[in-house]
Amino acid sequence: MCSIFQITCDGALFNRCLDCFLGKAAYIRNLQDNLDALDTELGNLIAKKNDVMRRVVDAERKQMIRLERVQRWISRVDAVKTEADQFIGDRSQEIEKLCVGGYCSKNCRSSYKFGKQVAKKLQDVKTLIGEGVFEAVATEVVAERAPEPVADKRPTEPTIVGLQSQLEQVWRCLVEESVGIIGLYGMGGVGKTTLLTRINNKFLESPTNFDCVIWVVVSKDLRLEKIQEDIGKKIGLSDDSWKNKSFEEKAVDILRRLGEKRFVLLLDDLWERVDLTEVGVPLPSPQNTTSKVVFTTRFIDVCGSMESHRKFKVACLSEEDAWELFREKVGQETLESDHEIVELAQTVAKDCIRSLFLQLTGDTTSIIDATAFADLKHLNELRIDSATNLEELKIDYTEIVRKRREHFVFRSLQRVTIEECHKLKDLTFLVFAPNLKSLSLYDCGAMEEIISVGKFAETPEMMGHISPFENLQMLYLMALPELKSVYWKPLPFTHLKEMEVLGCDQLKKLPLDSNSAKERKFVIRGDTQWWNRLQWEDEATQIAFRMKNWNITVKQAPCGAIPKNAQSGFAR
Repeated sequence: MCSIFQITCDGALFNRCLDCFLGKAAYIRNLQDNLDALDTELGNLIAKKNDVMRRVVDAERKQMIRLERVQRWISRVDAVKTEADQFIGDRSQEIEKLCVGGYCSKNCRSSYKFGKQVAKKLQDVKTLIGEGVFEAVATEVVAERAPEPVADKRPTEPTIVGLQSQLEQVWRCLVEESVGIIGLYGMGGVGKTTLLTRINNKFLESPTNFDCVIWVVVSKDLRLEKIQEDIGKKIGLSDDSWKNKSFEEKAVDILRRLGEKRFVLLLDDLWERVDLTEVGVPLPSPQNTTSKVVFTTRFIDVCGSMESHRKFKVACLSEEDAWELFREKVGQETLESDHEIVELAQTVAKDCIRSLFLQLTGDTTSIIDATAFADLKHLNELRIDSATNLEELKIDYTEIVRKRREHFVFRSLQRVTIEECHKLKDLTFLVFAPNLKSLSLYDCGAMEEIISVGKFAETPEMMGHISPFENLQMLYLMALPELKSVYWKPLPFTHLKEMEVLGCDQLKKLPLDSNSAKERKFVIRGDTQWWNRLQWEDEATQIAFRMKNWNITVKQAPCGAIPKNAQSGFAR
């Protein structure tokens, strides 16, 4: 006899039970597909995170900080990635448990639990991808601006002997006076960059109304694109999209950004005028000095071309300042060790400022205003080497006549050497070097005259008052194929000891007359053909130099550098 059991339930309960069973079974049935999807979506999430991190890093470079919601999202991504990697790593082991074509499992309970966790993690990954879209206002969403120092501190000497008073003068112009553009000029090595650096750092020490201080090194190799780049970095315009913009587009961006700020632009080492408007810098004016431009240069005429409202000459140290600097570097203990050391040290310090050596090398500007170093009271030697673009050393001769002829001279200048300046045509400024003893010119292909009579066309009253080369002892002229004249009339050359002329085929007449030869002897060197072609002032001059017992050396022109005997006249 058998018993029959019958269980009766309504349709709703049955459907709920069936849904529950099928839902749990789906975690097993879809396990492989969900693992594939998890691997793919996790890759998309990491790519999204990398995109956000690039924006965050770029913002942090601009002194900005991450928003809290962005940091939380990044942390959640890192946590989910760790968990998802674990699931993906267990993939092979869990797939082996499946059977019946993946619809069932050898361990249903384990596979169900694992499949459910994978499905949930896949949903977490998709949710994070959706939440990682910070595109409404990218910079404000990704980061917010942190307090930023007005200037970047620059290394400098702890003391600036002799520059303190000028630092205070320039600082008053920056924070008090109605001055927008300030020029600091002076010869190389006198402390212009040091002064500009102290101005930069003073903005960190003294509160002002300026929003930012921008430092740009210009130098001889002027590139407006580099100036734009340096300015852009300071004002937050340096991302990849900005770097790919055209020069004109960058100028518009800089103009817009600086127009919203009170800025100070510090330009170090200008060799020529810089068109700041072209770069995108809004220029200050006497009527609008909310922003400032300060620059350093070796040449006073750059101050004029930059339309500076004030200019300051950075001069050499006074004897008192030179002694103070000397004591600071040597040390008081050393100086006090022997009383004779102090006297010797004071002599050395004075000699250091009384014998200056100025050298210009490389691709300078085409015109140098000799005024920039004409007033250097102790300039002893001038050397210009390989200034391939230099065409003129300029002096305002009419200004000399009108103002201060007796003081506007190179009184201490004794040695001048010019080498490989292929565009330079004359050295007329040397008429104001009364104590010049050695002049050496080598390989200046465009040199036509040493002293140009044409430069005095507007000041004929000077013609009868100048007598150059009064103290000249050595004159070396080599490889000057276009040279036609040293001076337009004979000179006495009362102290001349040696003259050498080689490779100057167009120089057919020397500034000599019979008076140049009276009771004196000096050495003249040149090649034979040149000597034989020379034209003389008159017959008396020819007789004086060709018939008398002169020490004349004739030889072939060398192909090498300046001879050693010429170099010895200006070697340091």
